[in-house]
Amino acid sequence: MSYSAVVDNLGLLHPQDRVLIYFHGDADGCASATMLAAYLNDIGNEFKIYTPPTGDPRIDESVFEVSRDFNKIIFLDIGHRPMDILRELARDRQIIFIDHHRDESAIEIPENMVYYNPANEGKKEPVSYTVYRAVNELGDYTHLCWVALVGVVGDKEEKRFQDLTETCFSLFPNLKGSKKNGDFAIMRYFVGIINCGRAYYRGDGAVMAVNLMIKAAAQKKPDLMLW
Repeated sequence: MSYSAVVDNLGLLHPQDRVLIYFHGDADGCASATMLAAYLNDIGNEFKIYTPPTGDPRIDESVFEVSRDFNKIIFLDIGHRPMDILRELARDRQIIFIDHHRDESAIEIPENMVYYNPANEGKKEPVSYTVYRAVNELGDYTHLCWVALVGVVGDKEEKRFQDLTETCFSLFPNLKGSKKNGDFAIMRYFVGIINCGRAYYRGDGAVMAVNLMIKAAAQKKPDLMLW
């Protein structure tokens, strides 16, 4: 499916929907979950951010219990696609699945599932950049540029997205590193915070990192990540 289908279906979410955000606990996944949470907060959605406590993001049958009280599931940056489980989930829930790990072979998408993967079109685009683009088509979320850049830097793709870099360092000049340490030194520090949380607390550490970024993003104060 197309990127436009992702934007359209995110735009159709309403406050009565209960959304489970299932994300990979690396910097790209955490940044993606943060931006999506910011959008859902603004439209008044009830949602939960979730990554398996073990730190292993692969989807298994435990997702049925985790998603029991939710009618929408959004998977972010999950390179594991067990189609038998996804088909079962899609029987009574809508699924939006955004990833950037190339599929080895064609997959059959269930009717109630929106799937977007730019890697299948030959594009290298972290999920955080995709989500940043999508939410900005639904409102003005330019202030989340630094969150998106955390994800992009975490995937070592910052040189590909000069537009994002320029926007971020224009809105938040204090985030630009020194000549000695490089422009992205502070962004790499933020990535390090996420990685340290994952290393010590695994999945729970990733959830803690997302909650910290949600707070910093809501207040437009990325420096809150430093405390």
